Amino acid sequence: MRSPLAHAALVLPALAVLAGASAPRAAGAQPLDLRDARARDVAVRFERSPRTDPSTLDASWGDPLPAHLERRADGLVRIAIAGRLVAAHLFEGERARPESFADFVWLLDPATGDVVEAGFDGVIEQEVAWGFATTVTEARVRVRMSTLEPAGFRAPRELFGKRLFRHCDPRVEPGGEACRGVAAVPFDASRGYVNAVGTIEVETPIGLGVVSFSPLGEAIFLESAGAGGAVDALAGVDVASSPPDLR
Repeated sequence: MRSPLAHAALVLPALAVLAGASAPRAAGAQPLDLRDARARDVAVRFERSPRTDPSTLDASWGDPLPAHLERRADGLVRIAIAGRLVAAHLFEGERARPESFADFVWLLDPATGDVVEAGFDGVIEQEVAWGFATTVTEARVRVRMSTLEPAGFRAPRELFGKRLFRHCDPRVEPGGEACRGVAAVPFDASRGYVNAVGTIEVETPIGLGVVSFSPLGEAIFLESAGAGGAVDALAGVDVASSPPDLR
C-alpha cells in the first residue's frame, strides 16, 4: 500500500515539464514592454530544462502560450494565463482537472520589474493502490512565487523513485549545501526575462503534504505579435477566465 504522501510527491516532477523545446524568442516577437499600460494579449514562455538541478537556469525554453495583460488600479501589471492552459501544458500526462485550475496570475511592479506575486491553484487526480484495490484521490496544488523573497532547495530526497527538492529559506540556512539559494531575477526589459522563486505545496485530502522548491517562475514575456503557431493554435481559449486577484 502506497501512502497518500507518496502520491502527492508524484505530482511534483510533472510540474517542471512543458511541451516543446525551442529558442528563447519566437521569430518576430519582441520583449514585453512593461511600461505600456494598454490592456492587450501577450505571450509567455517557460524554461523547461530537466529538473535534475533546480539551480540550472536559462537553458531550454517551451513554446509561447497566450496570456492577457492589464494595468491594475494600484499600478501593478497583471498578466494572466488561463487555468486550462496551465492544466494542459504544465501538467501534461497527469490527470489534471482543468476546471479546478485558477489562472496563473503574475503581478509585476513596472517601476522596479519585481514580481510581487505569481501563482495558481489546482487539483490533480491520482490513482492510489490500497492492497488489491485501486481508488482515485485528489491532490491539491498551490504555487506561490515572487522576486521579493529568497528561496532555495535542500539536497534531493528520493521518495518512491521520485527525486524531490524540498524548499528552504537561505536566510535561515545560509551557506554550504544545507540550503542552496536560487537567485530571483526581476523583469529584464531587454529580453522580457524574469525568474521568480518560491514554493509548490501539494496536499492530500487527509492533510498530508509536501513543500518543494518551485521551478515554474522562470519565464520570458513577449508581445503577442509573431509569437508563433502555439498562440494561433490556442485561439479562442479564454485567457483570463475567472482569475484570482492575487494580493
